[in-house]
Amino acid sequence: MSITSFTDVVLHYTAGEDYTVAVRQTGGPLTIVALHGGTLAPHSEALAADIAGEEHNLYQFIALTDDPGLRVSPLRAREARLDNLISRSEAVVSVCALEHGERIEAGGNNAMLCASITTALQAAGLDVDASCSPGIDVSTAYFFNREKDGGVQLAVPSALLRTLYGEGSAEAGRSLAEAVRAGMVDYLVRSRSDLARTMARFERDTARFTPELLNSAGRDRHCSRDTH
Repeated sequence: MSITSFTDVVLHYTAGEDYTVAVRQTGGPLTIVALHGGTLAPHSEALAADIAGEEHNLYQFIALTDDPGLRVSPLRAREARLDNLISRSEAVVSVCALEHGERIEAGGNNAMLCASITTALQAAGLDVDASCSPGIDVSTAYFFNREKDGGVQLAVPSALLRTLYGEGSAEAGRSLAEAVRAGMVDYLVRSRSDLARTMARFERDTARFTPELLNSAGRDRHCSRDTH
């Protein structure tokens, strides 16, 4: 049976027995996602948690049974809690495992975020290649590219994840996460200094307000002036 969407997972598998979903919404500007945690891509959920830290939103899909049918395609990752986090975020970082290869692959339609993370990883002595996934730099079909400023997918070699989290110390795993976090900090600083990007973000956010809400806010300000 080939499973490609969350709908298929819900129909054919049991939450709590075959898989679990962990969500933490902090209100931070970025959302970190491990779509293939647990038995699908061991330790990817731990790396995602370390990258998120305490300040960023976190979404983890964790497979509890060794069944490849639980592998949701990033092109069909539609799930209410994930969609909610993404819609409230400026950008998304997706963490997955790379079965073959020895170098991290990075790609996504947020070129600034991708460049910042790539530079930080390289500064930490890690090899990074551009992702060769079809359309990853432009297609909003990828869940991490959908909202606002888009996002980045980091495909980390399974062997590296196993070395850092399965065989190494917790500190070793955090060293990779800290490099990614350094890139995220650089991105946030740069994006906020980009006036055009800031104005575009402001327009997107205010477009979500209803006319009634905007009119109500205007009346409140007018009344406030009249009472002084």
